[in-house]
Amino acid sequence: MPQVKTELLVNGRVVARGTGEDVLGNPASAVAWLANKLAEFGVALEVGQVVVSGSMTRPVFLGASTPDAAPGEAAAITADFGSLGVVTMSFRDGPEKEADGSTPSMRRQSPAR
Repeated sequence: MPQVKTELLVNGRVVARGTGEDVLGNPASAVAWLANKLAEFGVALEVGQVVVSGSMTRPVFLGASTPDAAPGEAAAITADFGSLGVVTMSFRDGPEKEADGSTPSMRRQSPAR
């Protein structure tokens, strides 16, 4: 993982770059450090827990002043991890509006019987 290169793009523009080496030399090293530190307090990582090892790039702000996105326009952020794959998400300021201008509400689903 140290050799994995990452590019972070906002609306197609590269805003940050990094490598796995930027995460304590190797993302696995960050997880090992965490496991050892928790052990000092009698706590262990358990099967099924999600552990985030750190970021290969700096944080990027997404909001009304997102570069290359007009207010209300979706900001697309892409993380390109080279041979590991690409992830793209889109965000827009404010809630989505229905055709009549109303904001959709979250509906609680009843469990199937």
